[in-house]
Amino acid sequence: MRNRTLLLTLTVLFTLAFLSFSHPCSTLYLKVKADERIRQSDKISPVLKYVQNEKVSVIISTKTTPSPELMEKITRSGGKISIPKPDSTVFSADIPTNQLGILEQSNEVFSVTPNRTIFSSLDLTRSVTGADVAQNNFGLTGEGVGVAIIDSGINDDHEDFVSSNGQRRVVYSENFVVGEATTKDLYGHGTHVAGIVAGDGSASTKASSYRSMKGIAPKANLINLRVLNSRGMGSENTVIAAIDRAIAIRNTYNIRVINLSLGTAVLGSYINDPLCQAVERAWNAGIVVVTSAGNHGRNPNNGYGLINSPGNSPFVITVGATNSNGTVSLSDDLIASYSSRGPTLFDHVVKPDIVAPGNKIKSVMAENSTIALDPFFTDHIVDPSYYLTSVTEKRYDYITLSGTSMATPTVSGAIALMLQAQPSLNNHTVKLRLMASSKKNFVFTYDIFTVGSGLLDIAAALNRSGFATSSRSPRVIKTATNVQIVYDGGWEDQGSWATGIVWGDGAIASNGIVWGDGIVWGDGIVWGDGIVWGDGIVWGDTVEATGLFNQGSRNDTSAGD
Repeated sequence: MRNRTLLLTLTVLFTLAFLSFSHPCSTLYLKVKADERIRQSDKISPVLKYVQNEKVSVIISTKTTPSPELMEKITRSGGKISIPKPDSTVFSADIPTNQLGILEQSNEVFSVTPNRTIFSSLDLTRSVTGADVAQNNFGLTGEGVGVAIIDSGINDDHEDFVSSNGQRRVVYSENFVVGEATTKDLYGHGTHVAGIVAGDGSASTKASSYRSMKGIAPKANLINLRVLNSRGMGSENTVIAAIDRAIAIRNTYNIRVINLSLGTAVLGSYINDPLCQAVERAWNAGIVVVTSAGNHGRNPNNGYGLINSPGNSPFVITVGATNSNGTVSLSDDLIASYSSRGPTLFDHVVKPDIVAPGNKIKSVMAENSTIALDPFFTDHIVDPSYYLTSVTEKRYDYITLSGTSMATPTVSGAIALMLQAQPSLNNHTVKLRLMASSKKNFVFTYDIFTVGSGLLDIAAALNRSGFATSSRSPRVIKTATNVQIVYDGGWEDQGSWATGIVWGDGAIASNGIVWGDGIVWGDGIVWGDGIVWGDGIVWGDTVEATGLFNQGSRNDTSAGD
């Protein structure tokens, strides 16, 4: 009995701590103390007896549709009711704490529980990157900004992509895949990516929700350009065609961002790479292009020199992945072991530009897709109990994936928020504000070829000032004694973007010398001009695809850590 009592006490205290302190922007700041004003009963949550506030927001569940008499009692006692949907047996109300006894005495009431703050998930991603602050403090959702998802398609009828008025936020779809005449996501990668950018969490936001699987910019519009087939593969020419289509329709759909969570081998200088030329066209048209670094960090050289194309373009924003280790705290964050490192082959461009959470990210699942149906992913499908306290039917809407593919749309969503706040920003300013405002906590743990400028910080980027007319990522050159950074685009001449500001103090010495891991320049891998691999096939970068296909070294299928 003693153990049972102790367990109950600990459970209550943990719940109270969760309610009171787990979210700084919560409207439910419960001040608690041992107060016996409310007698514990089966229908009143034990937590509520500790509430000190004059009023408390509660969820009321009734055995049948609530009667007008019950509603009148609540109102007459000083309560404010959120009108329930017709025939609903669950509704919320703000009620004076000393009037909770009315609900306890009612035969209609089944239970009364705190109306807890709904926490977003990508719950860790939004907190770690500051997306929750952007929405709660700045009121930003990405509304009106178009983000082109060039990927395996989007299941646009998923609840998380449909507004409350029934309007679908996937405003344009086109298929570029030969042999599969659909814009739906048969593979399961593009829908997940789109959810990270702009899922609004509707499928997880129910009466019994305690967290919402909301994306970074939950009201942004999505442009679905399908280039990867049901096996997650596509050809370079289709990707190029999709990029050119995004350029052509950019004004019609206000396309300000292109997300490319895919890549292929670097076979030569970006100057001669057709895919890099395509993203440069988009960049010059004023579109911010965001692309994944690649998932080759577990190669024998730790991924140095293995940035994908088009991530090797100095114009685009190339994103590496971090592992948040299941916490909001930055103190235990690591670079994901699979995240590719720079500098780029041939041109030796400093990449990635920035890193963002990419490990074990929960987002929208494309039902009946290759990934969803593969036995390897059974344990990756998110059980509804992860976000609902009461599960009346087993409906699976989300799945967990890892990779730089997942980090990339986090940055794309952040850019949508920046452009909603300041639509006049050019892409150079967006890139440098993101880089200069990034968290520098990795500076002394890793080198710039691993972390770029640092970890994405959306709130800091929104507060950042300064404008830019050039943002081409710099190169490094190897001398007999060291490696030095070289700027090609006049970036360093713009006062707001001095080297120490963008990269963090200590990342680069005052004389331009880069202090990095000796493996970069010790074994000839990066500095040689040999081809590592490449067959012209473009792959989605999902690293947790082990067991899907055996395609040799091109299939980036190691499990995320």
